[in-house]
Amino acid sequence: MFFRLITKVVSYFLILLFCYTGFTKIADNKTFELEISQSPFISDFSEPLSILIPWGEVLISLLLLLNSTRLLGLYASFFLMTIFTEYVFVMLKYAPNIPCSCGGIISNLSWNQHLWFNTATVFLTIFSILHGRWSKKGVQHLKASRPLSDNILPTAKVLQHI
Repeated sequence: MFFRLITKVVSYFLILLFCYTGFTKIADNKTFELEISQSPFISDFSEPLSILIPWGEVLISLLLLLNSTRLLGLYASFFLMTIFTEYVFVMLKYAPNIPCSCGGIISNLSWNQHLWFNTATVFLTIFSILHGRWSKKGVQHLKASRPLSDNILPTAKVLQHI
């Protein structure tokens, strides 16, 4: 129960994060495109990235919203946040004076603060993904630990009709 609650809290945090940053980038897409065009590493791809990143964040938010697609959304969140974290690490190492293009309040963070924030978010997402796997294993374990009579009786009833 506790792990399920944490997974939901992490999912809702990611939904808020991605909706906030995604819609901020969509609302002022020209500024977002201009900011990422200043990056020495992704400037050649600034136009498609200025569309793909914010809409990808919104799509991931939708995946996280539904129970049936939450695990897929967590994997997508992990993938995207890992890429963002690697990008921040490279920026911190090689181009620390480039402005952040994250959108909203998050763009006020320093590159070091971004790195810590993103790393923490990646670890929270990993925890949530692992919890999803634990719960599946838990269900399989519960099915396997039923009394032997529960497993044999249905088979015996079928054999009586043959």
